[in-house]
Amino acid sequence: ILLLPSVTEESASQMAMKLLAVMHEPFQMATCELVCTLSIGIALYPYDGLDFETLSKNADTAMYRVKQASHNNFAFFTQEMQSHAARKLQLVNAMHFALARGEMSLHCQPLLSLQDGHIVGAEALLRWQHPELGSLSPAEFIPVAEDSGQILVMGEWVLRSAVTQLK
Repeated sequence: ILLLPSVTEESASQMAMKLLAVMHEPFQMATCELVCTLSIGIALYPYDGLDFETLSKNADTAMYRVKQASHNNFAFFTQEMQSHAARKLQLVNAMHFALARGEMSLHCQPLLSLQDGHIVGAEALLRWQHPELGSLSPAEFIPVAEDSGQILVMGEWVLRSAVTQLK
Protein backbone atom coordinates (compact mmCIF):
# COMPACT_ATOMS: atom_id res chain seq x y z
CA ILE A 1 0.00 0.00 0.00
CA LEU A 2 1.36 3.34 -1.02
CA LEU A 3 -0.35 6.45 0.35
CA LEU A 4 0.26 9.70 -1.45
CA PRO A 5 -1.14 12.99 -0.11
CA SER A 6 -2.88 15.50 -2.39
CA VAL A 7 -2.75 13.30 -5.48
CA THR A 8 -4.63 13.91 -8.70
CA GLU A 9 -5.52 11.26 -11.23
CA GLU A 10 -2.69 12.51 -13.45
CA SER A 11 -0.03 12.43 -10.72
CA ALA A 12 -1.20 8.99 -9.58
CA SER A 13 -0.87 7.76 -13.18
CA GLN A 14 2.64 9.19 -13.40
CA MET A 15 3.65 7.54 -10.11
CA ALA A 16 2.23 4.19 -11.24
CA MET A 17 4.13 4.40 -14.54
CA LYS A 18 7.36 5.19 -12.66
CA LEU A 19 6.84 2.19 -10.36
CA LEU A 20 6.16 -0.08 -13.33
CA ALA A 21 9.30 1.15 -15.09
CA VAL A 22 11.51 0.67 -12.01
CA MET A 23 10.19 -2.81 -11.33
CA HIS A 24 10.59 -3.79 -14.99
CA GLU A 25 14.37 -3.59 -14.65
CA PRO A 26 15.85 -7.04 -13.96
CA PHE A 27 17.79 -7.55 -10.76
CA GLN A 28 20.32 -10.12 -9.67
CA MET A 29 19.63 -12.47 -6.76
CA ALA A 30 22.43 -14.96 -6.20
CA THR A 31 22.90 -16.56 -9.62
CA CYS A 32 19.44 -15.74 -10.92
CA GLU A 33 18.29 -12.71 -12.82
CA LEU A 34 14.75 -11.83 -11.79
CA VAL A 35 12.10 -9.56 -13.26
CA CYS A 36 9.05 -8.57 -11.27
CA THR A 37 5.71 -7.39 -12.53
CA LEU A 38 3.24 -5.18 -10.72
CA SER A 39 -0.51 -5.04 -10.70
CA ILE A 40 -1.47 -1.65 -9.29
CA GLY A 41 -4.94 -0.62 -8.18
CA ILE A 42 -5.58 3.04 -7.49
CA ALA A 43 -8.35 4.60 -5.41
CA LEU A 44 -8.54 8.36 -4.94
CA TYR A 45 -9.81 10.22 -1.89
CA PRO A 46 -12.59 11.42 -1.61
CA TYR A 47 -14.10 10.10 -4.87
CA ASP A 48 -13.52 6.41 -4.16
CA GLY A 49 -13.92 6.46 -0.38
CA LEU A 50 -13.80 8.64 2.68
CA ASP A 51 -11.89 6.28 4.98
CA PHE A 52 -8.82 4.08 4.76
CA GLU A 53 -10.78 0.81 4.77
CA THR A 54 -12.99 1.82 1.82
CA LEU A 55 -10.08 3.25 -0.17
CA SER A 56 -8.01 0.13 0.47
CA LYS A 57 -10.87 -2.18 -0.57
CA ASN A 58 -11.51 -0.19 -3.73
CA ALA A 59 -7.82 -0.07 -4.68
CA ASP A 60 -7.72 -3.84 -4.13
CA THR A 61 -10.72 -4.26 -6.46
CA ALA A 62 -8.92 -2.24 -9.15
CA MET A 63 -5.74 -4.27 -8.63
CA TYR A 64 -7.60 -7.55 -9.16
CA ARG A 65 -9.10 -6.15 -12.36
CA VAL A 66 -5.53 -5.56 -13.61
CA LYS A 67 -4.55 -9.10 -12.60
CA GLN A 68 -7.49 -10.53 -14.57
CA ALA A 69 -6.79 -8.47 -17.69
CA SER A 70 -3.00 -8.61 -17.70
CA HIS A 71 -0.08 -7.93 -15.41
CA ASN A 72 2.41 -5.12 -15.13
CA ASN A 73 -0.21 -2.40 -15.43
CA PHE A 74 -2.42 -0.17 -13.31
CA ALA A 75 -6.10 0.72 -13.14
CA PHE A 76 -8.20 3.27 -11.34
CA PHE A 77 -11.17 2.08 -9.31
CA THR A 78 -14.55 2.62 -10.97
CA GLN A 79 -18.09 2.08 -9.74
CA GLU A 80 -18.51 -0.47 -12.54
CA MET A 81 -15.79 -2.55 -10.86
CA GLN A 82 -17.71 -2.41 -7.59
CA SER A 83 -20.93 -3.48 -9.32
CA HIS A 84 -19.08 -6.32 -11.07
CA ALA A 85 -17.54 -7.51 -7.78
CA ALA A 86 -20.92 -7.38 -6.01
CA ARG A 87 -22.59 -9.34 -8.83
CA LYS A 88 -19.82 -11.94 -8.77
CA LEU A 89 -20.19 -12.38 -5.01
CA GLN A 90 -23.96 -12.72 -5.44
CA LEU A 91 -23.48 -15.43 -8.08
CA VAL A 92 -20.85 -17.31 -6.06
CA ASN A 93 -23.17 -17.43 -3.06
CA ALA A 94 -26.21 -18.46 -5.13
CA MET A 95 -24.19 -21.10 -6.96
CA HIS A 96 -23.56 -22.99 -3.71
CA PHE A 97 -27.25 -23.89 -3.58
CA ALA A 98 -28.23 -23.96 -7.26
CA LEU A 99 -27.75 -27.69 -7.85
CA ALA A 100 -29.39 -28.76 -4.59
CA ARG A 101 -32.39 -26.52 -5.29
CA GLY A 102 -32.81 -27.85 -8.83
CA GLU A 103 -32.08 -24.51 -10.48
CA MET A 104 -29.63 -26.01 -13.00
CA SER A 105 -30.74 -28.00 -16.00
CA LEU A 106 -28.93 -29.82 -18.76
CA HIS A 107 -29.97 -29.69 -22.37
CA CYS A 108 -28.36 -31.93 -24.95
CA GLN A 109 -28.00 -30.60 -28.46
CA PRO A 110 -27.22 -33.07 -31.24
CA LEU A 111 -24.14 -32.58 -33.38
CA LEU A 112 -24.80 -33.43 -37.01
CA SER A 113 -22.43 -34.52 -39.74
CA LEU A 114 -22.43 -32.00 -42.58
CA GLN A 115 -21.72 -34.80 -45.03
CA ASP A 116 -24.75 -36.99 -44.42
CA GLY A 117 -26.84 -35.29 -41.71
CA HIS A 118 -26.43 -38.14 -39.21
CA ILE A 119 -26.02 -37.46 -35.51
CA VAL A 120 -22.36 -37.87 -34.60
CA GLY A 121 -22.45 -36.65 -31.02
CA ALA A 122 -24.10 -34.31 -28.59
CA GLU A 123 -23.21 -31.08 -26.84
CA ALA A 124 -24.21 -30.68 -23.19
CA LEU A 125 -25.58 -27.19 -22.50
CA LEU A 126 -25.88 -26.13 -18.86
CA ARG A 127 -28.64 -23.65 -18.00
CA TRP A 128 -29.35 -21.86 -14.71
CA GLN A 129 -32.79 -20.52 -13.85
CA HIS A 130 -32.50 -18.62 -10.57
CA PRO A 131 -35.78 -17.81 -8.73
CA GLU A 132 -34.94 -14.11 -8.26
CA LEU A 133 -32.23 -13.43 -10.84
CA GLY A 134 -34.01 -15.21 -13.69
CA SER A 135 -32.26 -17.01 -16.51
CA LEU A 136 -28.50 -16.58 -16.17
CA SER A 137 -26.22 -16.80 -19.19
CA PRO A 138 -23.50 -19.46 -19.11
CA ALA A 139 -21.18 -16.71 -20.39
CA GLU A 140 -21.73 -15.01 -17.02
CA PHE A 141 -21.86 -17.90 -14.56
CA ILE A 142 -19.29 -20.35 -16.00
CA PRO A 143 -16.30 -17.98 -15.48
CA VAL A 144 -17.53 -17.32 -11.93
CA ALA A 145 -17.76 -21.07 -11.33
CA GLU A 146 -14.22 -21.51 -12.67
CA ASP A 147 -12.82 -18.70 -10.51
CA SER A 148 -14.55 -19.96 -7.37
CA GLY A 149 -13.67 -23.63 -7.89
CA GLN A 150 -17.32 -24.64 -8.13
CA ILE A 151 -16.83 -25.72 -11.74
CA LEU A 152 -15.66 -29.14 -10.53
CA VAL A 153 -18.92 -29.88 -8.71
CA MET A 154 -20.91 -28.53 -11.64
CA GLY A 155 -18.89 -30.59 -14.12
CA GLU A 156 -19.50 -33.75 -12.13
CA TRP A 157 -23.23 -32.97 -12.04
CA VAL A 158 -23.25 -32.35 -15.81
CA LEU A 159 -21.55 -35.69 -16.48
CA ARG A 160 -23.94 -37.60 -14.21
CA SER A 161 -26.94 -35.84 -15.72
CA ALA A 162 -25.79 -36.46 -19.30
CA VAL A 163 -25.23 -40.15 -18.60
CA THR A 164 -28.65 -40.40 -16.92
CA GLN A 165 -30.31 -38.69 -19.91
CA LEU A 166 -28.44 -40.94 -22.36
CA LYS A 167 -29.47 -44.02 -20.40
